[in-house]
Amino acid sequence: MFSGAHSGDLLLSFTVRDGDKVTLPCKNVINNHHNCDTTTWLFIDSRGKAAVELVNLGQIKEKAKSDRLSVTAECSLVIKKVTAEDVGRYTCRQFRGNPGKQQGLDAVVHLSVVIVTEQKKADQLTLNCSVQVYGRCKYKVKWIHNSVALDRDHSKFKTSQSSCSATVTFLKLQYSQISSSDFKCNITTEENKKQLFTFSTRSSVTSATTAKTTTRKTTTTTAAPPQSDNPGPNGVFCLFVCFCFFKNIIEYLTSLNEVLFCEDTCMSYLHFFFLSDIEQ
Repeated sequence: MFSGAHSGDLLLSFTVRDGDKVTLPCKNVINNHHNCDTTTWLFIDSRGKAAVELVNLGQIKEKAKSDRLSVTAECSLVIKKVTAEDVGRYTCRQFRGNPGKQQGLDAVVHLSVVIVTEQKKADQLTLNCSVQVYGRCKYKVKWIHNSVALDRDHSKFKTSQSSCSATVTFLKLQYSQISSSDFKCNITTEENKKQLFTFSTRSSVTSATTAKTTTRKTTTTTAAPPQSDNPGPNGVFCLFVCFCFFKNIIEYLTSLNEVLFCEDTCMSYLHFFFLSDIEQ
């Protein structure tokens, strides 16, 4: 996160990754305030639309972002899950009296957002890093792999750079052999301040030509007990014989010719009901 004065103590600049949380400080807070009841935060987006009041005298006013905005005890503005829509100029002002009269200078913060994407095609993969800014782009962007800048073409990859973005494209075979955590997006300001953003697939774009990934589902089924080829007595009678076998009273049934015909079916039931769990 960059923070530093550009043209006075009340002008700051912050750069964060999309999805992160950022705290924008208010450098002109009045002493002895009560729950920031003197603080108002205004926002102008990167397209220069009219200012939107986010906080009025310590209270969140912007309903569309209310679940992502909060104010600290020091009257800093906290933004959760930052997106490209949050890029812009934030102004903190102090008011006293009724009607309120502005006290002191504006405290201004410029917020920029880094967006890293991964684009997959049939035979190649492209990593893109760009900085969304308020006003003129003041950053240089390049990819780094294991501390080595990827700023020129190579037999295994191609690069492309502009003032606020950089891409590197690999053949899929080559990229599969490299750990993605080794890639970092390097952002450099005009004041030569640097910040590294490690690659992760937080944002991903898949080409229509990309082969579909299928997930194989494995279903385990337990086969029903096999049927005996012996046409002997029905299964109910054979199951009865099985239970009798475990109770050591099979001798009471030996006088019945059907017992011999039940032998195969009996052992099948024993395996199904008692041994299948053990084998699993």
